[in-house]
Amino acid sequence: MMIDEQGKIISINEAFTQITGYSPYEILGRSPKFFKVKKHYTSFYRNLVYEVLKYGYWHGHIWLCKKNGVQQQYCLVVTSIEGSSGQKYYISTFQDSSHCSEQENADSNSTNRNNEKITYFHLQKAMAEEQFELHYQPLMHITDGKIIGLETLIRWNHPTKGSISPNIFIPIAEKTGLIIPIGERVLKQSFEAYQVLQTKGSKNLKLMINVSVKQLEHKDFSQFVANLVKEYAFDTKNIEFEITESIFLNPSKNVLRNINQLRQLGIQLSLDDFGTGYSAFNYLKRLPFNTLKIDREFIRDVKINSTNSILVEMMITMGKNLGLNVIAEGVETSEQIDFLRENQCEVVQGYYYSKPLPINDLIDFIDNIAV
Repeated sequence: MMIDEQGKIISINEAFTQITGYSPYEILGRSPKFFKVKKHYTSFYRNLVYEVLKYGYWHGHIWLCKKNGVQQQYCLVVTSIEGSSGQKYYISTFQDSSHCSEQENADSNSTNRNNEKITYFHLQKAMAEEQFELHYQPLMHITDGKIIGLETLIRWNHPTKGSISPNIFIPIAEKTGLIIPIGERVLKQSFEAYQVLQTKGSKNLKLMINVSVKQLEHKDFSQFVANLVKEYAFDTKNIEFEITESIFLNPSKNVLRNINQLRQLGIQLSLDDFGTGYSAFNYLKRLPFNTLKIDREFIRDVKINSTNSILVEMMITMGKNLGLNVIAEGVETSEQIDFLRENQCEVVQGYYYSKPLPINDLIDFIDNIAV
């Protein structure tokens, strides 16, 4: 399907007719809004348009209503192209919804092949040349579609290898000790970005930052954070550090001392990737967590895997009963949103709303959903 700059459908092919049941006579000249379904919030469509206009590309799951009234989910890829006279056209391709997951797996495999043999010296050079970049993924409230916070995520833009996954370089940084200076830079730049958001009118958003257990083992970590809080006059009720379940594996005295001092500063703690490691009920009672984040592996198949759906229901109920905030990670489809809403998990993050964004694009995203 081809759409012009005015948002009108100007061309479809036979495959489109077979998928939707609509002939060219019925569809040409109409707006793609014709296919909107109630399974998606307005903010979903708004974000789709925003990303296509901003980046010239969007792909993800989308529901369409066919001519016979049947609603079905597809994998949609939208690409912007430029005509000979400079005019923009938008090509939309629909495929079976499984193609989205296949594409994501292919991208992941390609990344892994390109990022072998990362060493201490590569990481040192990356720091010196400022190859690391921070992106921010919005935390969204599913009831009203408003942004309530953001998670800082580090990216490595290597000059020859391209984008290197944190899953590749963070373990090496932890092993070599470089996680300490890298982590300090992440904290400082996150605070700076948050200040920028405040000057743009975004007040009281929750800033969530991943913190390694290796950082917590460093005796001066909490003092470094305290100095940053003072330097940036940061209201600590808006800071939350995300810690993985590996913290439960024999936490050292330094870890426990740093956690206590962070709590005294007013900083909250989130248990990240819940369900994938060492966690148990008694551990949750031992450490002062405020938030439980359900790992994307459980969310991904929540509507087709009965075991996952039962586990997620249990996690949400357990978190609520313990007085914890509950956030679902990796949310990509309206079906997952519906399931989470039914089970009273109100806060989510994932590509359903937005991918992680550089700070300037995040500002644009916030402005866009506020309209």
